[in-house]
Amino acid sequence: MKSTKKVSARLLKKLADKASIVDSPQASLPQVQAAAASVEPKRIPLAQIVKAAKQNKEAAFGNVTEKRALEIARVVIAELGKRIDETQEGAILLPIFGQFSVEKVFVDGKVERRVYFQSSQAKKTASDIN
Repeated sequence: MKSTKKVSARLLKKLADKASIVDSPQASLPQVQAAAASVEPKRIPLAQIVKAAKQNKEAAFGNVTEKRALEIARVVIAELGKRIDETQEGAILLPIFGQFSVEKVFVDGKVERRVYFQSSQAKKTASDIN
């Protein structure tokens, strides 16, 4: 089991812009949790994502209506959530999308389950730079 006494500098840098927390790898978990709680999550309706996807990749959707595509997206996301919930420890890799890591951590004398997400990052090629 991992100890969460220290937090990664990368996470702190992400939170430092939106919360008043010192950019230090020595920050404690409660400091980071407090900073994260102060950051309002950006809400994007699933219908909006499906609509944009359908507009950008019409051929992939074929004759599927937006309503049907939204229903499919909900089912897929629910299945992903179910798989994450069933995973006690380990990783779930979704090619192109990213990886969900499930870990058990020791916090204040208790074992807690944590889920982290690492998005896949496309490798830059010479044509992307120019």
